[in-house]
Amino acid sequence: MAATASLLVLFGGLGALWRLRTYYPVAALVLLGSAIHFYAFRAVLIYLDLVPPFPAQYAPTADDAAYAAGNVVIGGFFIVLAVTSGALAPGSATTVPSADESLAELSGLRQAASWALALAAVSAAWLLVRYGGIGGAIGAARRARTIGVENALRLPAIVATSLYAYLALLGRHWPLRLARYLGAGALASVSVFLWGTRGVVGMFAVLTLSLFVATWFGAGHRTRDTGKRALTIAVAVLLLTMGLYGLRLARYAVVDASATDSISSENVVSNLSLAANQQWYDATLLAVRDSGEVYPSDGLGSLVDKWTQSIAGPLSGDDAANVNLRFKLQYVTRASNGWPLGGPGEWFLYLGWSGVFVGGMLSGVALFLLDRASASAIAGRGLAAGVTGALVVMAMRTGLEEQSIARLIRWGVPLLVVAGVASRRRSAARSQPTGAQQHVPVIAPASRSGAPLERTN
Repeated sequence: MAATASLLVLFGGLGALWRLRTYYPVAALVLLGSAIHFYAFRAVLIYLDLVPPFPAQYAPTADDAAYAAGNVVIGGFFIVLAVTSGALAPGSATTVPSADESLAELSGLRQAASWALALAAVSAAWLLVRYGGIGGAIGAARRARTIGVENALRLPAIVATSLYAYLALLGRHWPLRLARYLGAGALASVSVFLWGTRGVVGMFAVLTLSLFVATWFGAGHRTRDTGKRALTIAVAVLLLTMGLYGLRLARYAVVDASATDSISSENVVSNLSLAANQQWYDATLLAVRDSGEVYPSDGLGSLVDKWTQSIAGPLSGDDAANVNLRFKLQYVTRASNGWPLGGPGEWFLYLGWSGVFVGGMLSGVALFLLDRASASAIAGRGLAAGVTGALVVMAMRTGLEEQSIARLIRWGVPLLVVAGVASRRRSAARSQPTGAQQHVPVIAPASRSGAPLERTN
């Protein structure tokens, strides 16, 4: 009973994130996709006893009290985040595109996404040439933790992924545009795969599937043939998970072929779940159960100290072990990679139950500040919304984390500067008088069928 009730709290957190799309259209989708991808899907699999916990010798099962507590921690964290950022947003969040946003700005957004995708392709080619193939590139990227040119090269792929996700949202009523934007976004997210992570690929896939489902069941579609639509969605989910599983096998095949033996010994559902990089949920359950015992903390003082180290370390070239690795070392004596916790697990690890509220509130404030920073630096609300989403992907896809500030310094500040300069130069060029006033088509409010109507001034 407790496990079932706790799942309702977790899904309540998802609902709260979904409501945020009114104020933060791209960032809310990123947070929602992350919450589903890293937490909710795995929680349901464990609840239904379809997969064992990971690692089985440590993690709690669905019958353990830590399972229910962990769901409450995760759901409560996202609820507090959504309530805080939503309370700050009315009348202040300025990256929400208006119903009358001009096609000229959308054209600029498409051009920016195209340039970002082109730069992502160039950086991917550079990685492949320098490190002698996919295996060498992935291995080198996973070892690169300090600030440098190579870390900066991942920016175009992340920005392109975010912008094309946003364009897909705007163009969801036009099948050809939707297919074009989703295809380009998939190419950009696969470029991120060369950096050794499946996380961005998974998030974009979840967002794509969510967008597909929302459009399929939109107000403009008839409600009959429900069974056929459900089958189509089931096939899409299967293709998504098989694709992620294939990415996992591909990464191990080119980096560490011996790891494929352990993969083949796992059951199919467990393989698919681990392929989607969903151990974040299991690590959070461990943190909830063992915080203060296996992993003692000095509370707020320890939190501030570790955050300071996370900022100063990479900037000075001394990359100290992050919280994920420090946490894993409490269970495994020798480890080079940690167990990712995400925002909810990290805050609980440091502050206990109060971390749910403190971490959620600070994450909500951080989301609002990112939105304001994008709006202040960038001319054009559509591009600003896309950049906010990219910043969330890079720094706080599950809320404010120990490494968030360091990541913003590495990638967020350069992104804001470059996007701001480029957008303002383009805006200034468009504002120059060109003679007779021209008719500029704009997007009018949506019709009752859900598709926007086009009109001219």
